[in-house]
Amino acid sequence: MIEMVVSFALLGIFVAMSTVIISNVTGLYYHVRGESYARQVGDIVVNKVSSEISGSFYETRNNTLNARVDVNSDFTIMLNNSESTVTPDGNSIVLYDRTNTGVRIYASEGVLQIYYLPIDDQITPENTREGVVWKFDPQIYNGYEIKALYFAPANQEVNKTIADLFDMEEPSTGSYDADVVAVYMKLQSGRYGSFDICRYVRMYNVSDSANWYYDNAENMYYIAE
Repeated sequence: MIEMVVSFALLGIFVAMSTVIISNVTGLYYHVRGESYARQVGDIVVNKVSSEISGSFYETRNNTLNARVDVNSDFTIMLNNSESTVTPDGNSIVLYDRTNTGVRIYASEGVLQIYYLPIDDQITPENTREGVVWKFDPQIYNGYEIKALYFAPANQEVNKTIADLFDMEEPSTGSYDADVVAVYMKLQSGRYGSFDICRYVRMYNVSDSANWYYDNAENMYYIAE
Protein backbone atom coordinates (compact mmCIF):
# COMPACT_ATOMS: atom_id res chain seq x y z
CA MET A 1 0.00 0.00 0.00
CA ILE A 2 2.80 2.39 0.92
CA GLU A 3 4.53 1.63 -2.36
CA MET A 4 1.33 2.41 -4.30
CA VAL A 5 0.88 5.72 -2.47
CA VAL A 6 4.48 6.69 -3.15
CA SER A 7 4.18 5.63 -6.80
CA PHE A 8 1.01 7.69 -7.33
CA ALA A 9 2.61 10.65 -5.56
CA LEU A 10 5.66 10.45 -7.81
CA LEU A 11 3.40 10.02 -10.84
CA GLY A 12 1.44 13.13 -9.82
CA ILE A 13 4.66 15.13 -9.47
CA PHE A 14 5.85 13.88 -12.86
CA VAL A 15 2.54 14.80 -14.55
CA ALA A 16 2.56 18.25 -12.94
CA MET A 17 6.14 18.90 -14.06
CA SER A 18 5.37 17.59 -17.53
CA THR A 19 2.37 19.91 -17.77
CA VAL A 20 4.49 22.93 -16.86
CA ILE A 21 7.22 21.96 -19.32
CA ILE A 22 4.76 21.28 -22.15
CA SER A 23 2.93 24.53 -21.39
CA ASN A 24 6.17 26.53 -21.50
CA VAL A 25 7.32 24.84 -24.71
CA THR A 26 3.92 25.39 -26.32
CA GLY A 27 3.91 29.03 -25.27
CA LEU A 28 7.42 29.51 -26.65
CA TYR A 29 6.41 27.80 -29.89
CA TYR A 30 3.41 30.08 -30.40
CA HIS A 31 5.50 33.13 -29.51
CA VAL A 32 8.19 32.22 -32.05
CA ARG A 33 5.62 31.32 -34.70
CA GLY A 34 3.68 34.53 -34.07
CA GLU A 35 6.86 36.59 -34.32
CA SER A 36 7.78 34.79 -37.54
CA TYR A 37 4.34 35.49 -39.04
CA ALA A 38 4.52 39.12 -37.92
CA ARG A 39 7.94 39.54 -39.53
CA GLN A 40 6.69 38.07 -42.78
CA VAL A 41 3.64 40.34 -42.84
CA GLY A 42 5.67 43.34 -41.72
CA ASP A 43 8.29 42.80 -44.41
CA ILE A 44 5.66 42.57 -47.16
CA VAL A 45 3.87 45.74 -46.03
CA VAL A 46 6.95 47.82 -45.23
CA ASN A 47 8.70 46.77 -48.44
CA LYS A 48 5.73 48.06 -50.41
CA VAL A 49 5.77 51.33 -48.49
CA SER A 50 9.55 51.64 -48.84
CA SER A 51 9.42 51.11 -52.61
CA GLU A 52 6.99 54.02 -52.94
CA ILE A 53 8.99 56.34 -50.70
CA SER A 54 12.50 55.52 -51.92
CA GLY A 55 11.81 56.44 -55.54
CA SER A 56 9.61 59.45 -54.79
CA PHE A 57 9.82 62.46 -57.09
CA TYR A 58 11.78 65.53 -56.01
CA GLU A 59 11.69 68.95 -57.66
CA THR A 60 13.75 71.97 -56.57
CA ARG A 61 11.52 74.51 -58.35
CA ASN A 62 8.06 73.19 -57.44
CA ASN A 63 7.97 72.06 -53.83
CA THR A 64 4.30 71.04 -54.02
CA LEU A 65 5.38 67.94 -55.95
CA ASN A 66 7.72 66.79 -53.19
CA ALA A 67 6.99 64.35 -50.38
CA ARG A 68 5.14 65.66 -47.34
CA VAL A 69 4.15 64.06 -44.05
CA ASP A 70 0.58 64.88 -43.05
CA VAL A 71 0.09 64.72 -39.28
CA ASN A 72 -3.58 65.75 -39.36
CA SER A 73 -6.10 63.48 -37.69
CA ASP A 74 -8.07 63.05 -40.91
CA PHE A 75 -8.10 63.99 -44.59
CA THR A 76 -10.37 63.70 -47.62
CA ILE A 77 -10.04 61.54 -50.70
CA MET A 78 -12.03 61.61 -53.93
CA LEU A 79 -13.65 58.33 -54.97
CA ASN A 80 -16.37 57.91 -57.59
CA ASN A 81 -16.59 61.69 -57.97
CA SER A 82 -17.44 62.20 -54.30
CA GLU A 83 -15.35 63.13 -51.28
CA SER A 84 -14.78 60.70 -48.42
CA THR A 85 -13.20 61.51 -45.07
CA VAL A 86 -10.51 59.13 -43.83
CA THR A 87 -9.25 58.93 -40.26
CA PRO A 88 -5.92 57.11 -40.53
CA ASP A 89 -4.51 54.78 -37.90
CA GLY A 90 -1.51 57.04 -37.40
CA ASN A 91 -0.60 59.65 -40.00
CA SER A 92 0.06 59.63 -43.75
CA ILE A 93 2.65 60.55 -46.34
CA VAL A 94 1.85 62.14 -49.71
CA LEU A 95 4.25 61.96 -52.66
CA TYR A 96 4.67 61.40 -56.37
CA ASP A 97 6.09 57.94 -57.00
CA ARG A 98 8.62 56.84 -59.62
CA THR A 99 5.86 56.83 -62.25
CA ASN A 100 5.03 60.46 -61.37
CA THR A 101 1.68 59.38 -59.95
CA GLY A 102 0.42 61.17 -56.86
CA VAL A 103 -0.19 58.81 -53.93
CA ARG A 104 -1.13 59.03 -50.27
CA ILE A 105 0.02 56.15 -48.05
CA TYR A 106 -1.71 55.35 -44.76
CA ALA A 107 -3.32 52.59 -42.69
CA SER A 108 -7.06 52.34 -42.14
CA GLU A 109 -9.45 49.54 -41.21
CA GLY A 110 -6.46 47.46 -40.13
CA VAL A 111 -4.73 47.37 -43.53
CA LEU A 112 -2.29 49.35 -45.64
CA GLN A 113 -4.05 51.63 -48.11
CA ILE A 114 -2.49 53.55 -50.97
CA TYR A 115 -4.70 56.21 -52.47
CA TYR A 116 -3.82 57.06 -56.06
CA LEU A 117 -4.85 60.66 -56.61
CA PRO A 118 -7.20 61.55 -59.49
CA ILE A 119 -5.64 62.80 -62.74
CA ASP A 120 -7.36 65.53 -64.72
CA ASP A 121 -5.28 65.86 -67.87
CA GLN A 122 -6.64 68.73 -69.97
CA ILE A 123 -4.01 68.27 -72.66
CA THR A 124 -4.27 64.49 -73.05
CA PRO A 125 -7.80 63.56 -71.88
CA GLU A 126 -7.18 59.83 -72.26
CA ASN A 127 -4.79 60.08 -69.30
CA THR A 128 -7.59 61.34 -67.04
CA ARG A 129 -8.29 58.94 -64.17
CA GLU A 130 -10.46 58.85 -61.08
CA GLY A 131 -8.97 58.35 -57.66
CA VAL A 132 -8.61 54.75 -56.50
CA VAL A 133 -7.53 53.01 -53.28
CA TRP A 134 -5.14 50.08 -53.60
CA LYS A 135 -4.94 47.34 -50.94
CA PHE A 136 -3.19 44.00 -50.48
CA ASP A 137 -5.23 40.83 -50.56
CA PRO A 138 -6.45 40.35 -46.94
CA GLN A 139 -4.89 36.89 -46.80
CA ILE A 140 -1.36 38.27 -46.77
CA TYR A 141 -1.96 39.66 -43.26
CA ASN A 142 -2.24 36.12 -41.85
CA GLY A 143 -4.59 37.17 -39.05
CA TYR A 144 -2.71 40.38 -38.21
CA GLU A 145 -4.02 43.91 -38.62
CA ILE A 146 -2.22 47.22 -38.67
CA LYS A 147 -3.04 49.11 -35.49
CA ALA A 148 -0.79 52.08 -36.27
CA LEU A 149 1.33 53.35 -39.17
CA TYR A 150 3.39 56.52 -38.74
CA PHE A 151 5.83 58.42 -40.92
CA ALA A 152 8.37 60.94 -39.68
CA PRO A 153 11.26 62.94 -41.15
CA ALA A 154 14.18 61.09 -39.57
CA ASN A 155 16.10 64.25 -38.66
CA GLN A 156 13.18 66.04 -36.98
CA GLU A 157 12.06 65.99 -33.33
CA VAL A 158 8.78 64.37 -34.31
CA ASN A 159 10.79 61.20 -34.96
CA LYS A 160 11.62 61.03 -31.25
CA THR A 161 7.97 61.60 -30.34
CA ILE A 162 6.77 58.72 -32.50
CA ALA A 163 9.57 56.41 -31.33
CA ASP A 164 8.37 57.07 -27.77
CA LEU A 165 4.81 56.06 -28.78
CA PHE A 166 6.22 52.69 -29.80
CA ASP A 167 8.41 52.39 -26.68
CA MET A 168 11.51 52.31 -28.88
CA GLU A 169 14.94 53.68 -28.14
CA GLU A 170 15.16 57.41 -28.79
CA PRO A 171 16.67 57.94 -32.25
CA SER A 172 19.64 60.22 -32.82
CA THR A 173 17.97 62.65 -35.21
CA GLY A 174 21.25 64.46 -35.89
CA SER A 175 22.63 61.32 -37.52
CA TYR A 176 20.18 61.47 -40.44
CA ASP A 177 19.98 63.64 -43.52
CA ALA A 178 16.76 65.14 -44.85
CA ASP A 179 16.43 62.39 -47.44
CA VAL A 180 15.55 59.76 -44.82
CA VAL A 181 12.01 58.97 -43.66
CA ALA A 182 11.28 56.83 -40.60
CA VAL A 183 8.41 54.34 -40.93
CA TYR A 184 6.81 52.92 -37.76
CA MET A 185 4.20 50.19 -37.78
CA LYS A 186 2.36 48.21 -35.08
CA LEU A 187 0.84 44.85 -36.03
CA GLN A 188 -1.76 43.24 -33.76
CA SER A 189 -3.06 39.68 -33.66
CA GLY A 190 -5.71 38.37 -31.28
CA ARG A 191 -3.78 35.11 -31.13
CA TYR A 192 -0.14 36.19 -31.15
CA GLY A 193 -0.21 39.68 -29.65
CA SER A 194 1.46 42.81 -31.01
CA PHE A 195 4.66 43.38 -32.96
CA ASP A 196 6.38 46.71 -33.66
CA ILE A 197 8.47 47.55 -36.71
CA CYS A 198 10.67 50.55 -37.50
CA ARG A 199 12.46 51.06 -40.79
CA TYR A 200 14.40 54.01 -42.19
CA VAL A 201 13.92 54.67 -45.90
CA ARG A 202 16.15 56.84 -48.06
CA MET A 203 14.63 58.97 -50.82
CA TYR A 204 17.27 58.68 -53.53
CA ASN A 205 16.09 61.62 -55.65
CA VAL A 206 16.29 64.21 -52.86
CA SER A 207 19.20 66.65 -53.13
CA ASP A 208 21.80 67.15 -50.41
CA SER A 209 20.65 70.74 -49.84
CA ALA A 210 17.06 69.79 -49.02
CA ASN A 211 15.49 70.09 -45.59
CA TRP A 212 12.15 69.55 -43.86
CA TYR A 213 9.91 72.47 -42.93
CA TYR A 214 6.89 72.32 -40.66
CA ASP A 215 3.79 74.25 -41.74
CA ASN A 216 1.73 75.14 -38.64
CA ALA A 217 -1.31 76.16 -40.65
CA GLU A 218 -1.54 72.88 -42.57
CA ASN A 219 0.03 70.67 -39.88
CA MET A 220 2.40 69.12 -42.38
CA TYR A 221 6.11 68.55 -42.89
CA TYR A 222 7.34 69.61 -46.33
CA ILE A 223 10.71 68.85 -47.88
CA ALA A 224 12.28 71.57 -50.01
CA GLU A 225 15.48 73.44 -50.76
